[in-house]
Amino acid sequence: MQADHEFRILGPIQLRSAGQSHDIGSARARCVLAILLLTPRTVVSADALIDRLWDTRPPAKVRTSLFSYISRLRASLRQALGDRVQLHGQPGGYVLDVDPEAVDVHRFRRLRRQADALTGSDDFEDAALLLREAAELWHGPALAGIQGDWVGRMRDTLEEERRAALVARIEAELKLGLDADLVGELHGLLTRYPLDETLIAYQMTALYRTGRAGDALSLYRDTRCHLVEEQGTEPGPALAALHQRILAGDPDLAAVPAAKHAARAPGPETLPPQPAEFVGRDAELAVLAGEPGTTAQLSIIIPPRLCPSRIGFADQPRRTISS
Repeated sequence: MQADHEFRILGPIQLRSAGQSHDIGSARARCVLAILLLTPRTVVSADALIDRLWDTRPPAKVRTSLFSYISRLRASLRQALGDRVQLHGQPGGYVLDVDPEAVDVHRFRRLRRQADALTGSDDFEDAALLLREAAELWHGPALAGIQGDWVGRMRDTLEEERRAALVARIEAELKLGLDADLVGELHGLLTRYPLDETLIAYQMTALYRTGRAGDALSLYRDTRCHLVEEQGTEPGPALAALHQRILAGDPDLAAVPAAKHAARAPGPETLPPQPAEFVGRDAELAVLAGEPGTTAQLSIIIPPRLCPSRIGFADQPRRTISS
């Protein structure tokens, strides 16, 4: 069951409940909350919190300052959610008792794991749907509104997870043959990740499959120029090999939509073989065929127990009617 409240760190740090956003305090208080949300129901030491909040520049009475932020955050959570989420002090640290399903980053990671499992069984359609659902959990750059060295490193890590999920979804949709739908989206993504060779390769593939081989080759040339000018490197082996395949008009690059599920192998034949002809009952077959000299007879067999005299039948077990 999904919680009736939601904590967001994939964008501005927020607590939402009953359709409303609740105030959770200053930037440092929100930073404390983000640190605890990343490891719910796990003790985070006071030293770790201090290092992540103040980097190498802690104040003179740093533990007093930390306790003050913890107290304010606890009060904000209680005002918004009552006892549904609790912030506990433990020996040496603090723990936030919150359901991971109420935290967007943990739902995002769960959806990604489920999609990976579906991709492993070639169910690309359902995998793509889950990855789109995961992408909708993002509302901007991760951990927006707070700063610091640890925040910057964690933001980069989360953004890389976002990009990896995006790449996985596009790969699944390419396997489904959705090339025409992806060309425009990939064009926009390459403005955000202009030198991402995986996305460039997907765009080149989609362009080629939609009859735009010239545009695919132009994209490669532009990418190579940018790499040489900005980084002093050539495109990687995979992108260079794709370029050669497009130049050669490789028919294996043609889109073949993937089935949602592998075709089920036919089961063994369990019925007996059909006879070549009906054997026996020659006299009956002759009557049915209407051969000359045959007479059809209708026999009614009545068990004696069903022939009481009161219904007018003699106590005879069989009557034969000839035609």
